Amino acid sequence: MPNPLKKMTNEFRRITLTNKEFTERITIDLDIRLSNEHETIHLPEIAVIEVKQGKTDVFSHTIQVLKKFGIRESSFSKYAIGTALLEKTLKHNAFKPILLKIEKLKKEYANKRITA
Repeated sequence: MPNPLKKMTNEFRRITLTNKEFTERITIDLDIRLSNEHETIHLPEIAVIEVKQGKTDVFSHTIQVLKKFGIRESSFSKYAIGTALLEKTLKHNAFKPILLKIEKLKKEYANKRITA
């Protein structure tokens, strides 16, 4: 019997990296799948990278390298985005910038797969 309180699930593969001093931890979530009782959305083209630092360490080599490659910081919640993508009746205005970015990444990913 389905759980009536369960609205959405998310699944992903996670890689965790840390430096020797344990002052910075990086998690990379890949192969994201978002599901509700009606559909599953697979986002193989998305990697969610989160950099966690101690309060005393304000400089991150990781963030500097990501910026060098044109990857900028943005807010991203797998639950919130999953809800926006799966629940068609909800208003999406608050999520529009990130949803547009996801669509752009999906198109770039599809084009690379076709040309590769």
